[in-house]
Formats: sequence, structure tokens, C-alpha cells
Amino acid sequence: MLSRELKESVEFTNRVVIEVHTASYRTIRGYSCAACINDEIAFWVGDEESAEPAGEIIAAERPALATLPGALLLSLSSPHARRGPLWESFKTYYGKDDAGVLLWKADSRSMNPKLDASIVAEAYERDPIAAAAEYGAEFRSDCDSYVSREVVEACLYKGTTEIPRVEGTRYFGFVDPSGGSVDSMTLGIAHRTSGARAVLAGCPVLTAVAEPR
Repeated sequence: MLSRELKESVEFTNRVVIEVHTASYRTIRGYSCAACINDEIAFWVGDEESAEPAGEIIAAERPALATLPGALLLSLSSPHARRGPLWESFKTYYGKDDAGVLLWKADSRSMNPKLDASIVAEAYERDPIAAAAEYGAEFRSDCDSYVSREVVEACLYKGTTEIPRVEGTRYFGFVDPSGGSVDSMTLGIAHRTSGARAVLAGCPVLTAVAEPR
């Protein structure tokens, strides 16, 4: 069924074309796709750092898949940092029978029993954290920001979008402007509660609670 083979594509006599693309939310538009395979998606750059955000690329792929019944969106990767589309999908779908999305998590030896066990053992001895990601399918904790995601999420008021002003309470506002690079500008308003807790309301919707030092 092979009709023509080019540098980055293969064409078949049934009008199907398999193409290799640079990850871009601009160039994927206008296609009708039976499948999109995102390779090593855990290493795609996030929204705050890239001109080609991973989330925008996936958002552009979905309309290309919408016109063909049974079309598949597949993302393959070794785990890496606990952020980005792979991590968000893992939190949302892994281990849930009714999720409608299959998320497969397996170590290298389970996926490929022919892999020499001594190679994996040597990798764990050399760098356990890196080996757990490369061979054990575990997300890395050493790539987290200064404050880990778990610490921040433990402090959140889930579902809260607004905290009303309390009469007689002294509030403190602070701002951290962007330095002109890829970092974001932030604004927060904080106050103490009667229980000696510090409440931080990040604008517009983020709210966190932390014990004062």
C-alpha cells in the first residue's frame, strides 16, 4: 500500500499519510487526523516558558481529531516533573475505571522483560531519583519549585473564589512585578485571623493558609 516515501512523511494508496511534525499549535491546524501521537510529552515546555505551550498544542490537536470517529489522542513519555499535561492527566484519570481515558503506568521491566535487570539496578545505585523516573515510571520530586505542589495544595481553600473583607481587620498588600522575562506578575493580600493564622489571598482566585513562623 506504500505510495510515496518522503523525508518526514509516508503516503499510502488509501489516502492515509503518516507525518512527523515539530510540536506546534500553529502547524497542526487544518488537518483531519485519525491519531495524534505526542512523544515524550513530559518534557514539553510549559505555558510559562515557551512560545509553543504544551497545553495549547493539545488543544489544537483535538479539533483535528473531532471529524473522524474513533480517532485517538496518544501521549507517550517517561515521567518527569510534576507539572504539565502528563502530570495533570495522571492526577485526573489514573486508577479511575469510569474516567473515559486510559492512563497506563508501568516500569521498564514490565513493558520490556528482555531489558537486562543489571542495567536497571546499576542505574538505581548511581542515581535513585533519576532511575525511578527513567525505569520505574515515577514522577520526579526534585524538579519541584521552591515550594512543592503538595504543600501549596494542602493550604488551599478548595472552590473558594472570593473572601469578603472583615471589618476591623488590618490587611497587607504586596506585589511582585514581572522582570520583563517569562515570569508572571503576582499580587497578594494577607491578614491574620483570630487563631493567629496568616491568610493569603492571591489575586484573582488563589487562596492559601499558612501558619506564621
